Amino acid sequence: MGIGKKAADPNEYRSQQFQRCLGLTVALILAVVLFSACSMSVLGGDSEPPLPQISSESGIIKVYQSSYCWGNVCADYAVPDTMLKDNEPDIVQKGEELTASFPGKDPKEIGLTLFRENKPEKSSNKGLIFQMPDKPGVYYYEFSGRWASGDSASYAFKVEVE
Repeated sequence: MGIGKKAADPNEYRSQQFQRCLGLTVALILAVVLFSACSMSVLGGDSEPPLPQISSESGIIKVYQSSYCWGNVCADYAVPDTMLKDNEPDIVQKGEELTASFPGKDPKEIGLTLFRENKPEKSSNKGLIFQMPDKPGVYYYEFSGRWASGDSASYAFKVEVE
């Protein structure tokens, strides 16, 4: 013991250690919670795929979620002409272009498939732009996307070409 110094009270010393330890524990818990919340939003922590909006000169086309694998969840749906058989079609004009947009990031791969009698037929698209047929009738489509994260989703819509 040095000259002029008092011996520390053992209870006071323990109390100071406890307070330091408690402060560090609280700080660590807050850091973990904050990091988890940030990483979920940065990594696209949504449990379901984003629902796109499809629009045309004729208006907004109703889009329905179809099969997907998103995060740790996969879901399978019926093919569009079975899934939407009782739904009213949205009216579009011959040769009209439909444009899809997503909240957040767009998929890196896009596909468009026409369904007739439960059979898929490849359809043409230029990225998020879809050209409607020139022949009048009711058409069932599946629009699919794959994101850089590896997540994938399909969407169904039904149109009547006038």
